[in-house]
Formats: sequence, structure tokens, C-alpha cells
Amino acid sequence: MNPEDTKWLHCLEEVQKSDLSDEDELKLLVFVRDLLLAPDEDEDKDPGYGSAIVVSALVNLVFQVARSVPYNDVRLKRLADLLIGLKKSLCIDAEHYNPEDPRIIWKDEHLLEAASGTSHAYSLGPDDKPEYCRMALSMFTLLARITGAGLWGDRGVLVATDSIDEGLKGPAPAIRSNPCALNAAAVIAAQYILLAGEVLVKYANSLDNHIYREAWPTQEKWKIWAAKFKDIARSAPDEDEWDLKRTAQKAYEKMISLWPELFERNS
Repeated sequence: MNPEDTKWLHCLEEVQKSDLSDEDELKLLVFVRDLLLAPDEDEDKDPGYGSAIVVSALVNLVFQVARSVPYNDVRLKRLADLLIGLKKSLCIDAEHYNPEDPRIIWKDEHLLEAASGTSHAYSLGPDDKPEYCRMALSMFTLLARITGAGLWGDRGVLVATDSIDEGLKGPAPAIRSNPCALNAAAVIAAQYILLAGEVLVKYANSLDNHIYREAWPTQEKWKIWAAKFKDIARSAPDEDEWDLKRTAQKAYEKMISLWPELFERNS
């Protein structure tokens, strides 16, 4: 770069060295710097003028912070609502960007990459420690919220179905059981019902001949899940870290309310 063309970079460096009064100011500075340092592109190829970089950084920041927020804290809902609000309010399709009505561009790939990475990174194992279980519960609760809002599409429903199956199958006899991991997995399953149950029922009743159709929830699976939540609500201790007994009962009741005719036929 010509030194004359990078005066802005020196300016940003000087600002960064100064005593910024707020961490958010520093984050915004980093966003602007990354935006300006992005590779030069034709405006037709990048109609949002690099604004997707800011959105990508913000999405990654939300996922990074979420692991430190308790799963039942309202602040985790705020983080999910931020992602939901961004997608609803930003320009979804870069090809139809309107310079007369400029809006920051939202790219689904940024969220999908972060969500998929999270679902793999925080899968619970039989020997996971309590602190890791807490982080996994927070992260999967965030995933449940964005799945319920329709942000993660088919992939979100697949992860939800698998997470509920895993959370309700209990300890395998061949491995050493860890009550912490087992309870966290069961609460994750309940969170998916409570926060994304409507979407799961919609997919279960879909008539589309989709490639993932066989992996989506079914009537039989829904009844099995409900029965297992009912058993957990009966057998779980009255008090534990994640209030599993009450959460399982709420999930059971939600399943009946979401698909009442399925249970009326068996009553």
C-alpha cells in the first residue's frame, strides 16, 4: 500500500493506543479496521461494502460470550434475540442490495458455521466435568433458541433431534456413567422441546420428500420422548443444579400441548 493511502491505518493505531473508555469502543475499532483491511473488491462483487465482515465478527462474538452465560439467564436470551433481530432487520440477499436504501448485509453462512462448530465442540461425553457441562448447556440452549426462530433450518432440526435422542437415552452400560453429564444432556433435550418444539412438530408433519426426512422427528419418536420426560420428572431428585425434575415435567407438558391429538388417541 502507498503510505498516503494508509493514513487511516496509522490513525486507527493511534486511537487504539489511546485510553478507550469502553471495551465496546475497542471492539468497534477492530471491526472498522478489519473492514478497511479487507481485500479490495469490485463493488458489484461486494455490494455491502464489506459490511458482512462486521456481522461475521458480531456473530462470532455472541457465540464466544454465550458459553460464559448460564443457560437460564435472561442475558443468554438477549444474545439469541440479537442474532434473530440481525437476520430480520438486515439485507438478506446481497444480489438485491439497493444503494438507494443501503443496509448491512447478513450472510447465513456466518451463523451456520458458528452453530455447526458449536454443536460439534460441545457434544457431551461420559467423563465431562461440571464446568464443561455448564458451558455445553449454555451453548445448546443458544442453539435451541436460534433453531426455534428458524435461523438454522434443516441442520438445526437434525441437531435438535440427535440432541434429544442422546439426552434421553440414559447411560450406556459399557461406559462409566457421569450424573453431571447425563443430567446436562437431559436438560438440553428439554430445552429443545421448550424453545424449538413448534419447529420440531412442523418438521414432523412435513410431507416434503426431503433428503433428511427420515432423520426428522416422527409421531413414534415424539411419543417415546414424551414418555421418557415423564419418567425423568417422576424419578429425578427434587433439587439439583439444573432443576431437572421440573424442567422435564415442563417439557412433557409442552409436548402434549404441541401435539394433543397424538396423545388423545392413546388415552
